[in-house]
Amino acid sequence: MRHVEHAFFLRLLCMSGRGWLGLAVVIAAVFLGCAGMKNRLLSRRICDLLRVRDWFLIVFGGTFVAILSYGALVYLTPFGTRDWAVARSVGIFQLPAQFAAMLGLMMTLTATIASWRCDLRLAPLIEVSRFPRLRWIMTGSALLAMILLGSMNPLVHIAGWKGSVILAIFWLGCALAVVPLGWLLFRSVKPLFNNRDASPRTATLIRMTIPGCLVGFIALFLVSMLLRMDEMHWIHKDRLMQITLEAPGMSRHEWELTQILRGELLELLDGDAGSK
Repeated sequence: MRHVEHAFFLRLLCMSGRGWLGLAVVIAAVFLGCAGMKNRLLSRRICDLLRVRDWFLIVFGGTFVAILSYGALVYLTPFGTRDWAVARSVGIFQLPAQFAAMLGLMMTLTATIASWRCDLRLAPLIEVSRFPRLRWIMTGSALLAMILLGSMNPLVHIAGWKGSVILAIFWLGCALAVVPLGWLLFRSVKPLFNNRDASPRTATLIRMTIPGCLVGFIALFLVSMLLRMDEMHWIHKDRLMQITLEAPGMSRHEWELTQILRGELLELLDGDAGSK
């Protein structure tokens, strides 16, 4: 039942993740609409200069790197908390926080790859990034947050850490996950309040990242379907909670427990009858 719980909660998180990615697309479209007619037209023409390889890296790179790294962390290492029940210890807090860090990694890496390809291909036409290393630092922050949040249950159940140390790790991981998202939001909102920052580059980057968010939306929908199959797989493998003709009860566990109690009660009654 532990694996069923994890598949179910991850499926719920994928549903919420699709909502957040849809909201990000709407916000990006609003920001693009507020960038001005000239910047929108220039960004459209500039995007036509990108090659197929550039679009492939932008659209699929951030999404699949984030999902595959999260899947590897969850299914191949102890940092996915699948060895413990969801409701046990810090699992109920760790799962949504770690998934939020994965969403942050997806959006930050998509924007980072878009900025990288923009500087590489379009440098003669538009200005290049003034802080190229900052985008990779933000991407690393989201990845580190995902790993750090995943270490909470192993540290509690294996290393025996408790109390304020685990709480500090949790809040540090949340901060590392929120910083990249705040950086993206700041970079997107800033041109709306300062006309000097409204440039074709900003409009181009927003236009380049929207398809990546849409692909992330579709990818999370496909992951939800796979999680549903995984959930049903573990439900069918569960023998303890099954209701069968051989064990007619609310569950096999309840039926077996009832039979044990019935046998003990009959032994007591036979013992009392023999003594009389």
